[in-house]
Amino acid sequence: MHDNDDSPCFRSPSVEDDREQEAILDHLLCEHPDQLTVGELIQEFTRGRDDRPHVNRIEHGVAELIGAGLLHRDGETLRPTRAALCFHRLHEGD
Repeated sequence: MHDNDDSPCFRSPSVEDDREQEAILDHLLCEHPDQLTVGELIQEFTRGRDDRPHVNRIEHGVAELIGAGLLHRDGETLRPTRAALCFHRLHEGD
């Protein structure tokens, strides 16, 4: 297998996971201060299609971001943590 090849056929699951997490966090940061539910996030990412593998990746990505301290979850509602917001603000200044 070509682990260094970035074509879609050869991306490792961790690269796909990282990209999904980055997309989730970026989306929630751009929506801030509005808050989305997990269902709304899934709806926006899948455009309403029944795509269970993608839904699973989104749910996994949310869980990983919560575990990393970058998202808060209150019931179904998601919001970026202060640390994520601070980093985003600093990074945008580049």
